[in-house]
Amino acid sequence: MILKLKADDGQWVEHPSRVRKMVEDRFQNLFKSGGPRNWGALLDCVPPGITEEMNRDLIALVSDEEIKATVMNMGWLKALGPDGSQGIFYHSFWKDLKADVNSLFILCYKRRWWQLKAVHDKLLDGVKLGASGPIISHIFFADDTLLFLKADGKNCRNLVDLINMYCDVSGQQVNFQKSSVYFGANIPERVFAELANILRIKVVHDPGAYLGVPAIWGRSKKRGLAYIKERMMGKVQGWKHKFLSTAGHEVLVKAVVQAIPAYPMYIFKFHAMVCHDFDTLVADFWWGSQGAKRKTHWVSKEVLGLPKDLGGLGFRNFSEFNDALLVKQCWRLISDPTSLWARVVKARYFPNCSFWDATKGGRASWAWTSLLVGREVIQNGSHWKIMGGHDVRVWVDCWLPSLTSGHPEALGEVAVSPNLRVNSLIFHESLEWDIDFLQPFIFEEAQLVIKCLPLGDIRCKDQLVWDASKNGKYSVKSGYRWLQMRYLASRDHRLPRTRVIPKKLWNLVWSLPVPAKIRLFFWLSLHRGLAIREILFRRKVPINPIKVLLGVSSAIGYYWEAMGWSHTTHSGFAGVIIRDANGQFMAAERYAFSSPSVAAAEATALLRGCELGTSLGFQSVILESDSRESIDWLSGAVDVGSWEAYPVLTRVKLVSEDFQFCRWSWVPRTANGAADFLASRGFQEMGSRVWVDKPSSSLVLVLNKDGLPCPP
Repeated sequence: MILKLKADDGQWVEHPSRVRKMVEDRFQNLFKSGGPRNWGALLDCVPPGITEEMNRDLIALVSDEEIKATVMNMGWLKALGPDGSQGIFYHSFWKDLKADVNSLFILCYKRRWWQLKAVHDKLLDGVKLGASGPIISHIFFADDTLLFLKADGKNCRNLVDLINMYCDVSGQQVNFQKSSVYFGANIPERVFAELANILRIKVVHDPGAYLGVPAIWGRSKKRGLAYIKERMMGKVQGWKHKFLSTAGHEVLVKAVVQAIPAYPMYIFKFHAMVCHDFDTLVADFWWGSQGAKRKTHWVSKEVLGLPKDLGGLGFRNFSEFNDALLVKQCWRLISDPTSLWARVVKARYFPNCSFWDATKGGRASWAWTSLLVGREVIQNGSHWKIMGGHDVRVWVDCWLPSLTSGHPEALGEVAVSPNLRVNSLIFHESLEWDIDFLQPFIFEEAQLVIKCLPLGDIRCKDQLVWDASKNGKYSVKSGYRWLQMRYLASRDHRLPRTRVIPKKLWNLVWSLPVPAKIRLFFWLSLHRGLAIREILFRRKVPINPIKVLLGVSSAIGYYWEAMGWSHTTHSGFAGVIIRDANGQFMAAERYAFSSPSVAAAEATALLRGCELGTSLGFQSVILESDSRESIDWLSGAVDVGSWEAYPVLTRVKLVSEDFQFCRWSWVPRTANGAADFLASRGFQEMGSRVWVDKPSSSLVLVLNKDGLPCPP
């Protein structure tokens, strides 16, 4: 309830009717129309983004078919609003509802201006970053705008004119009380005072912080990051120890406390001592320590930072998490070199070379030094996927992940060219490897690895693959896991139980249908973290028999389970069956090939099926396979599937372009028995064979069993 309001003249209004009148007048003036406005002058400063053809499509009437398609795409249990009907209602009664829905259908468009044409017309001079860097004039955020201009009177006056023009035609106003201007260190105080007077904006000597990160740092990095620790301490101190359950403690740590330093860790490599303090703060909160009141840490803070299936609690080790976030930034820099921030970084730190060859330099900034930390992790945890081979160096870059060095090594003292590219080892006509001239200079193991490496579409650029993720794309989760596994052996010597106890047992503990405190008890038991006589004696804690828990001895059986794929020969067979629309047998092939992995082998079978279809002159085909990942990728879901199969699948796409009609379809292995039998090692014909019109006798029985009629 509003008891009183202050009027424009500074007097307080308390009478309810007058308070209500003030509120009504305020919002009526705020939202009332100012009449028609002339946008012409302002639109001249904005480049057009909609073509005439696009405009015709946008203003065209919406057809009934488009409305129906939109309605049918609604989820069955989803609604248009809190009081709207669910999708299943529209799906079930569309015939009765379509007239009403079509008459109420309104199409709305929203467009945002992303650049100022005034910069290109020289009304405003942006800031050029380096000799080869981009010119930055503005950056738009969700509700903030940053403008970068040359500090002179012309730019300031033109900016004021543009702002006034926009306010006049839009009816919106700029809040100058919340605006500020910051000048570079080389601008004299007299000059920026004059320019600030033109802009009518207050001058600040510190731009402040954005998303919690200060724009200006002092000389001491540790002191500059002190605010993060203060925010973390504010979340864990006080009443929370008394009223939160075990599960509540875990949620507070993972969802709140550990999220506080995430954004600055994306940009800067924190000092090891700062990360240690963060880890200690979380561990103290978890075990109940507060101020001078210390509690026993039954498990080290390093183990708390391990995943639950490795014996930890899934807390983050801040140093490794920091590295994983920095790798994400490096990955963006490599995968999207044309973005604004990537062009700025390149112009500033490596204008004449690639990111891989860039050096730290004499006066490197904190941000650039941090990026180099992420680059070192990428170099050790990724490799190049060969497509055209134009970007990868044979003797330098990692492109053969099965070799220890990642690339072939020259025998003896043979001099090699460091700039030799992989594309020089490829026959472009047949898409096969041409390494005969290298055989006298490299080991036989490297020769076999190269020959087994599948080639993709040579028109595509080579791609960087992150080894720890299935689809080859880096994620913070996979990077953090990779870093943990990398440091685990050298970090945890005091508690080797994290490496002795199998993952299945840890997973069993955390999946038990019991309260969280019971699962935590089992976890502590496995870590020998209970306050029983034996453990207290080992920790040299004075024992009071009255307070010691009764010892409960238990035996835990350790068991291991292994499964895998035999990669000793890297070879196999592909089975292809071709039938017409009536199911009649037309052709078959058993094809022997070499492949580095199961995923690549499944893709090779699809490639061979396409090649057989084109060689027999088919124009319309439906390709069926029991490899769901390959079919999903070929159907357009490019983010799924294995990176190992990607080069072969690009060739499948390329070959399929020869068909007039081509559709991909997944079938279970039970429905693909004939092709599966043809590819098996139990098939009588052990070599590569092709049958056209009439199958082999050993295949006839399988085809008949599958319900596929065979010619007499």
